[in-house]
Amino acid sequence: MVKKQHDMAKEPDLLELWLDTHCDCTYLPLVVQLKDYPDPSLCRWHRHCDFSELAVVLDGTAVSCMPDHKVSLQAGDILLLGTGSLHYLTQLRSMRNYNVLFDRRLLDALPGIGRFRWLQVGEGEYSPLMHLSGSDLSGAVMLLEKMRHEQLARSLGWELAVFGGFCQLFAHISRHARLDTEVHGSSASGFQLGRVLRFMEENAVKPLTLENLSRYAQMSESSFRHQFKAATGLAPIDYLIRLRCRRAMLDMFSSDHSISEIALESGFTDSNYFARKFREVTGRSPREFRIGCRSGVIKLTEEISRILLPENCY
Repeated sequence: MVKKQHDMAKEPDLLELWLDTHCDCTYLPLVVQLKDYPDPSLCRWHRHCDFSELAVVLDGTAVSCMPDHKVSLQAGDILLLGTGSLHYLTQLRSMRNYNVLFDRRLLDALPGIGRFRWLQVGEGEYSPLMHLSGSDLSGAVMLLEKMRHEQLARSLGWELAVFGGFCQLFAHISRHARLDTEVHGSSASGFQLGRVLRFMEENAVKPLTLENLSRYAQMSESSFRHQFKAATGLAPIDYLIRLRCRRAMLDMFSSDHSISEIALESGFTDSNYFARKFREVTGRSPREFRIGCRSGVIKLTEEISRILLPENCY
């Protein structure tokens, strides 16, 4: 990364940051950095001229200052800054964070990215403050460290490995991060879906209802149904059915349980209803699917990856 001094007469003490990742005739507009701040006096106003930045706080505290507001940061906090955003850090206390610097076009190219509002950050804009805690933060750190290792080792195929980690990282954050409601107040309702999606995945086999889910999201049923459909392309109950079918797919491939047993284990109370819904989702009966997977005709990983997409995305 190259730093260029801005016109000091117009905006004193301002740095413009450019992304430069040419190495060995390879250009990958994506860099992962692990940063410490031993001298807080070096922090100054700066803007990201040709790249977006995802900041993941690993340890310590700081205050991120933008032209129109300030945000207190602590371990587990996540902030996405758009191209051309202006900010600086102050009040640093043992601050350590990961910075993922990337060409915004990489993010825009990811399938399904439009479903998550926190990622819709335009030029000069900032995302709401998100937060990962406990094992969810550890999972993000593992992905970041794998990306950093690949970037440093530059073994054969490292570009694909780093980009694959980039995709996994944003999927992980979108599923597990929560909005910092103390900072963003009532606007949080539109950002609860990642938390709800995780809750649904962890409790898919339980008898969840639209009332249960909307209460967990702290929304009215109509608002929750509308926002969920806008974010995922599916109605909440349709999404739940697909989660259960996904579990059933894995069981049919890896176990010798009967179809009826798998239906019950996956959250369906009736095997005939399960068979009907499974065919609607996959285009095959459970028995056809099991035979196809075990013979190699059906690629389980491909089916698993697409099952939570609405039909018009296939």
